[in-house]
Amino acid sequence: MSLLVGFAPDGRGKAVLHLAGMLARSAGDDLVVCAVVPAPWYPSPARVDAEYQQYLQETANAALEKARTRLPSDIPSTFVVHDARSVPAGLLELA
Repeated sequence: MSLLVGFAPDGRGKAVLHLAGMLARSAGDDLVVCAVVPAPWYPSPARVDAEYQQYLQETANAALEKARTRLPSDIPSTFVVHDARSVPAGLLELA
């Protein structure tokens, strides 16, 4: 079994990662750390939102790198950036 935890791209989720790490270690489960970003609009020929989507992806990846450094190395972890219409919907889709 795996434990799923959402990590905000603002990177302020130190307590969440600590708790998730403790739970995963005590249960012997893998940990999936996820940053959910807003899904892109339908593609347009002008590609107006491409730069914004790239910014969101880079911010989410940077947050997950920060999360990776905060978790102990003995906890098997996977780090995922997921596009969804909302954070709760994205976490449900991954679960």
